[in-house]
Amino acid sequence: MTTLDAKALETDSRLGTGLLSRRMLLIGAGSAATAALAGVMTPRRYEPGVSRARLADVIPQTVGPWTMETGGAFILPEDKAASTAYDQVFTRSFTAPTGPDIMLLIAHGAALSGLMRVHRPETCYVSSGFDIRGLHSLDIAVPPAPAIAAQTFLGVRDDRVESVLYWTRIAGFFPRDLTAQRLVMLRLGLEGVIPDGVLVRISALGAGETTSALKQFAGDLVRQSGPAARALLIGPQNARLSIDEGPQAAHPSPPSYD
Repeated sequence: MTTLDAKALETDSRLGTGLLSRRMLLIGAGSAATAALAGVMTPRRYEPGVSRARLADVIPQTVGPWTMETGGAFILPEDKAASTAYDQVFTRSFTAPTGPDIMLLIAHGAALSGLMRVHRPETCYVSSGFDIRGLHSLDIAVPPAPAIAAQTFLGVRDDRVESVLYWTRIAGFFPRDLTAQRLVMLRLGLEGVIPDGVLVRISALGAGETTSALKQFAGDLVRQSGPAARALLIGPQNARLSIDEGPQAAHPSPPSYD
């Protein structure tokens, strides 16, 4: 081997060692970053302030002109994953001297982690044979707390037409769709929070002006609820604001995902 060949071989060896070292450095840095992100995303504290009381004990029996009754033909989640996401599911019917009968479903999960999927009513109505029509966003004012970001739609089946208003709450946020829900969970995960979550679904048979009655019921439900139920319906921090604080002390407004 010539002196030139020996020097070329030595140079190639050094370059190979350098490339290998840089590759190992990049792999090590990537692994460390992944581990750090996993540590940051691991929830470390529970969202405080939501009572563990039974829903049947805290939901008011009178809401505006409506009075609680038993029974009702409720559309319920059909998949087990959605049903087991909640610790409690509460269903009741409400009647009034005038106006439509109202069906109320509240499902609450006390501690939700990961990319938890709060069940969305569009899914269970479709699985029950309904066509979903006229899905719209609707804000429900409950001052001085932030407005509730709700959704409305009409479920149509051969034997039944049902107007539906619902909202989902995760901690103090009201995500309107699955994408917004995931973004809220990501934000809370970065903050190390294990939130609670709730689905509130209010419905009535028929179409027409029924949506306005559902909106009235929703507002009356929040306003006439005691502290425990209000915290569950709109979130602990929002509920404290609605009781004894002013707008300047509100929970930081959720980002808009519309």
